[in-house]
Amino acid sequence: MTLAQRTVAVGDPWTAPPSEGPTRLTGVAPGRIAIFGQYWPVDRQRIGFAPAAAQGDARDVRYFVEVPRPADGRWPVAASGAEWSGILVKGGLPGTMERLFRALGYRVADDHYTLYISVRSMRLGHYLRALQFGLGAFVFLLFAVLQRRYVRRTRMPPGARSYA
Repeated sequence: MTLAQRTVAVGDPWTAPPSEGPTRLTGVAPGRIAIFGQYWPVDRQRIGFAPAAAQGDARDVRYFVEVPRPADGRWPVAASGAEWSGILVKGGLPGTMERLFRALGYRVADDHYTLYISVRSMRLGHYLRALQFGLGAFVFLLFAVLQRRYVRRTRMPPGARSYA
C-alpha cells in the first residue's frame, strides 16, 4: 500500500497544517546549503539541508529540504528548484542544524518540517548508530567471555586442567 502524495504550497496562508508522509513542496525559494556530517568508525555520513522559504520571504522558514549530494561530491552554495518531493517529517533536522540556521539569520518556526528525498537517507543515521551499538555490544560480550575464562583458570586448584 502506498500513501498518496500531498502538495503543500510554501507560504500560502490557506494551506492546511501539513502532516508527515509523502509530500511535494511547491513555491519554494531554497536558501544556502548547510552540510551535516557524522563520522562513524564504519562510515561517514554527509547530508546537505537547505531552508525552503516562501519566495520573497527568505528569512522566515518552516520547511527544510534535504539536498541530494552531487555526483562530483562538490556541494553548491545554494540549492535550486521551486518544487521538491520526498517524505515530510516534523522536526527532523539532525543534530544542531536548527541552531546553525538560526545563527545564520533564519527565523526557524517552532513547528518546522524537514523533507527527506528518500526513506534511506532519512533512516541512514539510525542504521549507522544501531550498527555501532551492535559492534560495541559484541566487543563487550567478547571481553565478558574472556574475563570469565580468566576467572575460571585463576580459581582452579594447582594441577587441574581447564577444558573451557
